[in-house]
Amino acid sequence: MWAIINDPATQITLVVSVIMIAVMVYVIKYVAGHMQKSSASVPAGEQTFDGIAEGISPTPVGLHFIMGGLIIFFFWYIFAGYPIWTWTQEGQYDDEVAAYKQTFDETWKNADENTLIAMGESIFNAKCVACHGYTGEGQNGMAANLVEYGTEKHISKVIRNGSKGLGYLTPIMPPQAPVLEVLFGKENLEKNISDAAAYVMQLSGRTPAHGNPAEGLIVFKAVCQTCHGPEGKGRGPGGNIPNFSKDLTTYATDVDVIRTLQLGKKGDIGIMPNFAAEGTLSEIQYRAVAAFVSTELHN
Repeated sequence: MWAIINDPATQITLVVSVIMIAVMVYVIKYVAGHMQKSSASVPAGEQTFDGIAEGISPTPVGLHFIMGGLIIFFFWYIFAGYPIWTWTQEGQYDDEVAAYKQTFDETWKNADENTLIAMGESIFNAKCVACHGYTGEGQNGMAANLVEYGTEKHISKVIRNGSKGLGYLTPIMPPQAPVLEVLFGKENLEKNISDAAAYVMQLSGRTPAHGNPAEGLIVFKAVCQTCHGPEGKGRGPGGNIPNFSKDLTTYATDVDVIRTLQLGKKGDIGIMPNFAAEGTLSEIQYRAVAAFVSTELHN
């Protein structure tokens, strides 16, 4: 109870409420006292409406004080009060969230992998299942299929259909199937996509199961290197432009998942929230979601 009363918003509300109650009691007493004076008469004015004469009666003195006070308060608040007294309920909320996140991270800074995965599952269920579903499979295309994310099947789909909206200098990766058809022939399209996907998967330290990474390197140099750079780190054709495109050496790793959470993602059905802008996740919680997505969902 006392914790609520110590809140500035509650204190302001209580003070205003007491003032309003006092004013209301005064007005009721004044009106009631005036009504009890049976001999009281109100001078009639010159205007009449349907035989009812206009009454001429001075406004209560207290009302003049109230109106004058409100006008003075208005100008004081606009030009002096608000600029000086910068407290806002939104600001207080942000400060409380920041303090809580700091305490939370300090408490769980040494959490083991199993604890992070369990924590990540809880956060995923609270914030992600609406689009990705409880199984993470994207609900029939409603969102990205996180179970397949980073696999050769997923990478092949991205190469074929393109991707967009991850906050890089090149915000859209157009579909590459037409480019591959022109460069290598339509009859070799599926093999080239499979080989390129295998090479991209190998860049992040994983072993592909289907395509040929050596032949995929040829496709990568001809098509993908322009944006992703010679080493696949997303630094442009010369490898020297930060944040030019996606870093394929961390593809589908915890680093990649955290970056996606922090940047948000534009998709065909809408926009995935930018959790860094929302400020709702702490550093440990980012790690927890990444651990859950990159291990539990994939498994």
